[in-house]
This record gives sequence, C-alpha cells and structure tokens, in this order.
Amino acid sequence: APVLSDNFTQEAWVYSDNITMDYHYRSIMGSGQGLHAAYSNKWDIDTSPTISIITRNWACTTCGINYGFGTGTKLIKFNADVTVPVKVWHHIATTFDGTNYILYMNGEVVDNNTVTAGDTPAATPVRYIGTDFIGKIDEVRMWSVARTQTEIQDNMNKTLADNVTGMEAYYPMAVNNNYSMIIDNSSNANHASITKAEIRSRFFSDNSSCTNGPDGTTSCPYPTIRSALDDAQPGDHVYIREGRYSELLTKWQLNHSYERVADNLATEGPKITIEGYPNEEVILDGTVAINAQWQAYTHNGHNIYTTVLDMDNISKQINKTVDNITGVFVNGRYMIPAMPMNFKNPTDNTTGNPKNREPGTVWAGIGKSPFNTVSDVDAGEDEDEEDEDETTTVYGSDGSAYVNDYVPGDLANLDNNEEWSFDAANKTLYLYASDNYTPTSTNVRVR
Repeated sequence: APVLSDNFTQEAWVYSDNITMDYHYRSIMGSGQGLHAAYSNKWDIDTSPTISIITRNWACTTCGINYGFGTGTKLIKFNADVTVPVKVWHHIATTFDGTNYILYMNGEVVDNNTVTAGDTPAATPVRYIGTDFIGKIDEVRMWSVARTQTEIQDNMNKTLADNVTGMEAYYPMAVNNNYSMIIDNSSNANHASITKAEIRSRFFSDNSSCTNGPDGTTSCPYPTIRSALDDAQPGDHVYIREGRYSELLTKWQLNHSYERVADNLATEGPKITIEGYPNEEVILDGTVAINAQWQAYTHNGHNIYTTVLDMDNISKQINKTVDNITGVFVNGRYMIPAMPMNFKNPTDNTTGNPKNREPGTVWAGIGKSPFNTVSDVDAGEDEDEEDEDETTTVYGSDGSAYVNDYVPGDLANLDNNEEWSFDAANKTLYLYASDNYTPTSTNVRVR
C-alpha cells in the first residue's frame, strides 16, 4: 500500500448516495476501518493521510469533509464545513507541501491550513479506499508531490497515462482477470483487494442520440439493468428487452422512502416497476455460459463427462470474483448436486410432499434438509406428530436413515444420472449425463 510523506496529494471523484439515517461516516481513503476510518475524533497518532465525509441531520463540529494525518506523536486534523450534495459527482483533493495543507472541491480551494514545520505523516500506508462508503468512487490518485491547483484542474477530468512523475498510486478502477483486485496503474504495483464492493463499467456510444449517455429511451437505452436502476426514480417503469441476463444486482436503497412520519415509520410512495418488455422473452436466472470442452471420463465405474472451467471468464461475465459453482444446467434442465442418496430430478412431476414421501423422489431422499439436522419427523410420520425425544436423522430414498453429515456435490457421491460435482481446487466440473442431456460446448450454464 502507498506510504505518503512530507509532500503529497490525494484525489478522487466521489458520488455519495442518498441516506435515510440521521448521520453517516464515509471514508474516501485512509488507513482505518469502521468508525475510525471516517470520524476524525477517532483517528489516532499513526493515521495515514485520510479524507472522509461526514453528514448529519443536526449541527456538528465534524460535519463536511474531514482530512488529516498522524505524525506518530500527535494527530493533525481539519474539518471543512462544506456541503457535499448526494447523487452528484464531485472531485475532492488534498495537497500538503510540508507546511500548507489545502482541500479542493471540484478544483477550487475550500479550506487552507498551515501545519507546524516538521510535522509530517507517520509511515502508515493508505490501506483502504471507500471504507463504509455508500456510493461510487473513481479515479483515485496518490502522489509524492504537492500538485498545484492548475495541475489538479487541468487533469481531474482526464484519465492519466501510467507512471506520471510523482505518482505513488493510481486507480482508474481497472481490474485483474478474476475481479479480485483493482489495478494500480503506477509503477509501484499497489494493487488493492476488492471487498464488499462492485466494480462498474463505463459505457460510451457513438450513437448521435446518446451524446449525453444512456437515458432509457428506445433510441438510447441503458446497456445493463444495473445502469438503469441507478437512474430509476419512484414511479418509473423499467422495461427489460428480450435476452438472458447474468448480472449481479446489488443496488442499495432501490425505491427506498426517506420520508418520516410521527411514529418514525417510512411513508410508502410510488414504486419502481421492473418487468420484461411486452411479447419478448426475458430470462434473469443468474447463470452464465461456460463454453467448455468436455471429455469422457470414468469415475467409480461410471461413464461421465469432465471439463476444466475458465473461472476468470465466469467472473468477468458477472463482474465479481467466482471461485465455486452452486448450480449446473444442461439445455436449461436442472442438474442435481451429487448426493449420498439417489432420486429423480426434482424438477420432474411428483406427488410427493412433506407428508407423502414418494419413493425415489427428493421428498423421500433428503427429508427437510440436505444437511444432518435435528428433526422430530420420522419417515412416514406427520409433521404435527411428536416424539418423546427429538432425533438427528436424514432419510434415504428407501426410507432408511443416513447418520453422517454430507455436503451436496461431493465427488464421492457422483453415481447417478444428472448429478454433478465441482472441485474448486482444480476448477474441474464433473457431470453424469442422462441420455437426453449430454453436455456440449454451448449447452451448459452454471450458477
């Protein structure tokens, strides 16, 4: 992680989402986590150069933008009582030349303080970007020089070249192959792990109707569901056009009411409606195509298929690190994670239910849960009947009890049609195909 010393600059574009709480602490960058990341009264004498935003619905001495650092023997901190409007992009920067500590907002000076000569930051790395930050952050830059106001203004709306003189770290939010890290484009390789955050794509168009970016019209539609949700307002109707969508949707406060009434409950307002476009087939199932090359394989005397998955490619399709598989579908048909008991595909018709454990079906095969759990319902017993003692039981397809714990998808249990197993260590998927659902390079999707 970058370490900033007696001359430095920190800058970033930030977009703070709306909040319904009475207060919120948002760290843009610094060395702390939790409340200590943003609230300057909680910073310690070893805090790295830090910038944060604090908003409250009452007067406070730390509202606005907080910035400062620890020297190792004392804490230097400042507060600029400025308003940072929500749902608008702002460029925020601080510079320190050994004496003058200046805060900029959108290229203009909003606070300027003098620091005692010799007071420089402790050698604590800037370890975190966006701790507890609800919103968006982009173009994060850290420098070992105090940039001038002109340099900040001339470059804040540009994407910079790599390895500019004095650049300690530069994060234009490019990611590595499996979406586990954002890449530092400086020569210092201070790459950052992605935790509790999503990395979004920017979209550009040469369509003359989209000169100002997507707006949701038929001539300039949003390229993704997630991008539409960013702009959707209460009462809007979002139509999704025909196709299959594999997006991971994590929109915070979608259609959330901020209004309060006397008993402190939110007032219900107009809703955002999301639906498929009329007469078009829209599929949102969280699956991605794997485009794999399958090989015949013998496992415990059974003829099955196996393939090594490109987990990086799967991660790219949903913009999030994927290191395991939880579902497999062949030609749209659900495949069963390998079980110690065998039963027909649970998507097929059945007359079974919790009180009618139809033999050979999931109802007889695993009882209430695939894991060994405390149960007071024995095979053939109604749920409202009671035993004197609760027992730990998992049922087989023939009504017999399994007494050992098991995990669905265990390769050792792969022994029946339409079962699968995935070995995360070697990224290998194993599939026991049925006659009508043989895997090809194009007909398998995973979740």
